[in-house]
Amino acid sequence: MRDLLFDEASFGEGEAMRHHYAANLVKAGASILPTKQKRLIREMRQMAEGGSLPLHADGCIAVRHDEVRMDAMKAIVVGATGTPYANGLFLFDVYFPSEYPNCPLQVHNCTTGGGTVELNSNLYSDGKVCLSLLGTSPSAGAEEARWNPETSSLVQVLISIQAIILIPQPLSNHPGLEDLKGTPEFERRSAAFNEALWLATVRYAMLAPLRAPPAGFEGFVATHFRLKRDTLRRQCLQWLREASADLQPRLASAVHDLFAALDELG
Repeated sequence: MRDLLFDEASFGEGEAMRHHYAANLVKAGASILPTKQKRLIREMRQMAEGGSLPLHADGCIAVRHDEVRMDAMKAIVVGATGTPYANGLFLFDVYFPSEYPNCPLQVHNCTTGGGTVELNSNLYSDGKVCLSLLGTSPSAGAEEARWNPETSSLVQVLISIQAIILIPQPLSNHPGLEDLKGTPEFERRSAAFNEALWLATVRYAMLAPLRAPPAGFEGFVATHFRLKRDTLRRQCLQWLREASADLQPRLASAVHDLFAALDELG
């Protein structure tokens, strides 16, 4: 599995590139400033050879860079065990601006169900990723949570998304609920919020990539679901048992389609 975490892929060319930041890439032109190029080469080497991308049973991260434009990348963050995102594949488009690394990179969430699903108050349905490290959070956060040109990196951003955003109780990230945390009311609302995320995870982070793997991730997607097939069956059946009567029919339908797709993997 380690050799499937980092590789190159073709995202297309020019404005037809299958990438959220295609227009930025065209506007920036083909040349890359030496400082940016040197930093990207270093980060790419660390991802390819240094084992900087996490690989463990609870959730890993995979990255692809465009075969022509090294400043265009895509990443899959696997939802960690014990969260409503568990074992789902969450896709992000990544762009490194001309001033990189003196400014943060840019990240767009692609797992939105066509702009219909908000997975978290930090992952908007329009694809915005709200994170202090990217400078996109309303609150600046602690100094160590902000972008540092010397030490911050793509891997740090992706690990932060996995550890800070895709968490067991994502409702706790929602502003205005600070006073409710730890109360029975919060637990009730959090459980209901997680139930809705089970359905979104099955539909858009499992079934969708199984049916149409993102470019360059075909091998990673197939291997992930083969290795996790039995775990996924147990996990989804557990979600079904715990789901409310209102959610069960829709979740059961999505799980049925997922199990059929898993069977087709061979």
